[in-house]
Amino acid sequence: MGADPFTGGAAPMLALGGGNVCWISSPSTLWCASSSAASTPTSVVTDLAAVYAVAADSTNAYVTGQTSSGTNTLYTIPLGGSSFAPFTPTGDPGIWLAADPGNTGNVYWITSNRSEALELIAKP
Repeated sequence: MGADPFTGGAAPMLALGGGNVCWISSPSTLWCASSSAASTPTSVVTDLAAVYAVAADSTNAYVTGQTSSGTNTLYTIPLGGSSFAPFTPTGDPGIWLAADPGNTGNVYWITSNRSEALELIAKP
């Protein structure tokens, strides 16, 4: 078996939420498909950098990763395939990530320094 292609190592790279299943292939492409019926996966974005984790709900995927300047960032990615943008929380977005189901609620993570703190921010 070859080297782990994911920057986040053992981080979860598969998310189920809102009737969608999303995953990261290589360290840069987000794929999504319907979890309720056979469907062809769609490449949602292809230019992510240093991805650590992914979560999904019915309309968005949430991805943590590192920017080219070395800053850990949380991105909101519409599953319709439009462009994505940083969604900057006050804490350091880290390696473990989850989102409430549906279009409302919160996105949760454990900071990248693996502290005991659970961080959260309201969905945009």
